[in-house]
Amino acid sequence: MNILIRNARLWDGTGADTFDADVYVVGNRIENVWPSTSAPWVDEARIIDATGLTLMPGLVEGHAHLSFVGAPRSTDLGELPPEEHVLATMHNARTLLDHGFTSAFSAASAKLRLDVVIRNEIEAGRIPGPRLRAASPEITVTGGPGPVHTTDASANERIDVQGKADAAARTGRPGKKDNAAMRVDT
Repeated sequence: MNILIRNARLWDGTGADTFDADVYVVGNRIENVWPSTSAPWVDEARIIDATGLTLMPGLVEGHAHLSFVGAPRSTDLGELPPEEHVLATMHNARTLLDHGFTSAFSAASAKLRLDVVIRNEIEAGRIPGPRLRAASPEITVTGGPGPVHTTDASANERIDVQGKADAAARTGRPGKKDNAAMRVDT
């Protein structure tokens, strides 16, 4: 549906003074902006009277974690079933959009492909949300910050990454054997 927003006080984010404008939207894109006194008549458009209101560009969330859904502990994110996690992430995307964020750059997702699935559904128009630059889960060491992803590896099989990093700091650089031995549990 096409929309004509009439008589809005427009702040365009360029540094120029605000001005009264009519804004014509086709689909989900701004097609044209005219000073309020010179806008042509547009057929088949929903008219919104924005007199006394300010219209501005969408906000950009530069460090989003849509799938970090308010779990009390980071370990809870790994235990949340995938179906519920997708729905909660979808709600977070809608919340961002409802609060004026039209773009988001993900800093990490809580599970593999979670951001990618949400991004694809937003792009396909099946769920509402901001334009999303999706990310993979954050990369961290065992016991490090971030969500915990459990594995079947026993404690004896895990590598002491902190110990390796400390040794590297003391010697100036890790040896080839140390580099090859370091891994991250996923």
